[in-house]
Amino acid sequence: MISYSISLGQLERLVDLQSATWRQRAAARTASFALKGKYQEKSSIWSEIKPVYLQLQGESKCAFCERKLESATYGLVEQDVEHFRPKKKIGNWARAKRFSGVAFAVAPAGPGYYLLAYHLFNYCASCKPCNSALKRSCFPVAANHNVLGLNPADLRQERPYLIYPLGALDDKAENLIEFHGLSPRPRKSKGHARIRAAVTIEFFKLDDAIRRKNLFLERARTIVAMYPALRDLLQGIDVVQNQKIVDSYCSSKQPHTNCAASFARLTRRDQGEARRLFEAAIAFVEKCS
Repeated sequence: MISYSISLGQLERLVDLQSATWRQRAAARTASFALKGKYQEKSSIWSEIKPVYLQLQGESKCAFCERKLESATYGLVEQDVEHFRPKKKIGNWARAKRFSGVAFAVAPAGPGYYLLAYHLFNYCASCKPCNSALKRSCFPVAANHNVLGLNPADLRQERPYLIYPLGALDDKAENLIEFHGLSPRPRKSKGHARIRAAVTIEFFKLDDAIRRKNLFLERARTIVAMYPALRDLLQGIDVVQNQKIVDSYCSSKQPHTNCAASFARLTRRDQGEARRLFEAAIAFVEKCS
């Protein structure tokens, strides 16, 4: 998982280019939800601006697992417009036993974040496994859910556990989560930031090599491809060409950018461990062949 830098003004301009009347129509719908006291409409319009998010997120990457999917031309059916804070109702996450000592607020029984159903910073694009199978209507927080919030930027007091990857509303995902080889792990040693990373990893099963085997396989292929270039680069061999190779894999447009960047940092710090992880990645690829 990585974050993508964009301001609200920039996002609004991209939405206007995609659909000149969308924001006006969205505002009218939000006003109707406010009168009803809940999210209710016969049909939605957020899919109209899905291509904006697909392009923004590294040209069609899932916001959470960093899988690279098809472009907006043919890949709209592969990704969902994910409501980060659920619009209809909020489910309680069935957390793993290792979080039994961590404070989780009980989700309110009434409506969800109905006033954010059309807020541009309550969206991101995610693959169907991350959204439909895993996230569903859950939104775990440490404090209370403020379902009457009008702006996600003002809701940090909820102390959400999931990381929002767009703009400057949240800490950068790559500052909270890093990879050791194929596996993600928290970067911080303690505190809420560490718990957030651990919850996000568990929530989206980002470290489940069995049920999310394809994620691990794609990460393994990235490490296998990067290691020779990193090794030669550190030995001063074909520096310009190998730096281009490393930079290309660490680009935000590539799948599994965080994994690639973490592996590059590790290789510079500990070439012996990098070699071991490279060999483990080869073994994983061979096992899946």
